[in-house]
Amino acid sequence: MSGDDDKHRPDRMLQAAVFLCGLAVMGIEMAASRLLAPYFGTSLFTWTNLIGAIMTALSAGYWIGGRMADRHPRHEVLYRIILAAGALVAAIPYLTQPVMALSVKAIDKGEAGVVAGSLLATIVLFAVPVVLLGMVSPFAIRLASRGEERLGNTAGNLYALSTFGSIAGTFLPALVTIPLIGTRRTILTFAAILIVVGAAGLARRAVAAAPLAVLLVWLAPFGPIRDASLKNQGVCLMEDESPYHYIQVLDKDGRRLLVLNEGQAVHSIFEGRKVEWKPMVGSVWDSMNALPILLDKKPGSRLDVLIVGLAAGTMSKELIHFFGKLYDLHVDGVEIDGRIVEMGRRYFEMNEPQLDVHVMDGRIFLARSERKWDLIMGDAYRQPYIPFHLATREYFQLVRDHLAPGGLMSINVGSPSLESPVATRIVNTVSAVFPRVSVLDVINPPASHFNNYVVIAGDRELDGSLLEPSPGDLCELVVGRSNNGWLGSLMARRRADLHSAETHPTAGVLEDDRAPVEVLTDWIIFEIASGSGEKKS
Repeated sequence: MSGDDDKHRPDRMLQAAVFLCGLAVMGIEMAASRLLAPYFGTSLFTWTNLIGAIMTALSAGYWIGGRMADRHPRHEVLYRIILAAGALVAAIPYLTQPVMALSVKAIDKGEAGVVAGSLLATIVLFAVPVVLLGMVSPFAIRLASRGEERLGNTAGNLYALSTFGSIAGTFLPALVTIPLIGTRRTILTFAAILIVVGAAGLARRAVAAAPLAVLLVWLAPFGPIRDASLKNQGVCLMEDESPYHYIQVLDKDGRRLLVLNEGQAVHSIFEGRKVEWKPMVGSVWDSMNALPILLDKKPGSRLDVLIVGLAAGTMSKELIHFFGKLYDLHVDGVEIDGRIVEMGRRYFEMNEPQLDVHVMDGRIFLARSERKWDLIMGDAYRQPYIPFHLATREYFQLVRDHLAPGGLMSINVGSPSLESPVATRIVNTVSAVFPRVSVLDVINPPASHFNNYVVIAGDRELDGSLLEPSPGDLCELVVGRSNNGWLGSLMARRRADLHSAETHPTAGVLEDDRAPVEVLTDWIIFEIASGSGEKKS
């Protein structure tokens, strides 16, 4: 290809290449977060590693691209770079599982492995293609400005085009391609775009590359993005992606588990009905059956319960099983992710007539509702974080405004101890709104770095003796009606775990204007990873 041919090449092709490469950079970065989430979660550490690695690769690309453009200022060199970037991007979905599998050992070392593993995976999968894409803008400026004096105007126009492409690449995956065709096909779609641009720029007909592009899009690897068997979590029955989560339903020894993102926590459990259904699942949700008992309502009366963070309905299923015949029970469950609700109905038998499900953010639901509930239970997590807007003084005031007389609220807090920065501030914040605050300790096995602390609040002191089954009392009546002795023995143990909350005046409270829940949680993770934050009972 001669230099004269280069001079007469239409500028529109170069402009389109810059725009589409900008589109691809941000589109790949957005999709990259979804590939990392099933293995490393969506913590601030993971996002920091992703953004930092991508920005570093782009910076290297700018530097290399500028030097190469001065040495080889030819259009064909630029389009070969774009074509190579497209080919490498197309390889990413096929390399994801083996690269991530190599990181599992790092994950098994704990939270420190998540930090190191996410950085390593990002570099291996995305660094080289992003370096190539970073080379495009300086190369295009060099080609477009040949013989021109208005270099600043040329550079500004091309950078504006690249930025507009990046803006489109931010919204397109989140709103269109990932929900419709999934993460891997989204990445392959951007790879196809780059391959077509590179082929067209090399004076070969784009039509010749189109069949290959379509083939790349629809021949995405089959099987789950994250193989649950790698960590002995069970067999994957279903995987899906939503605007909020990477979702898996697993089967492990007959139990169905709802696992989100990296799988560090189980969000719902269903024992199944193969032999005999067991309503208690051996997790924190079993202990939350203490809450209706602590209400001490007269049997046969109306009992309205709101669950913020329903997931696939484990908590609602236990409440309905144990209290559905004793009271005129109605449960409202709020879950922000509609796909999780669909999985709950399909795989977890979340279809009880006493349950109404609302697909909405929990705080928005409360703000729009004029109803009151006897019990409002909070268990919303995007592991490892409690959403900050569901842990502030303003939120708990909203909860109190929606409690019926004598009602109780609760929030499940995962923390190494009650002295952790997150737990102390949540207790302080709840205490700033409610006159009586208690904590139910649910100590997890030593292998877990986090315990569960159920913070309970209302306008009256709780009577822990209600949890000790005695002839004729409410707890004994619940156990008898449910024909389940496990609940009685569990409640007897939980009586000793119920105590008044202690505030920490120096810790402060969480408010909408300042609620650093994510930073405080990250600090806990850092302490655990460094060995300075051992679990306390």
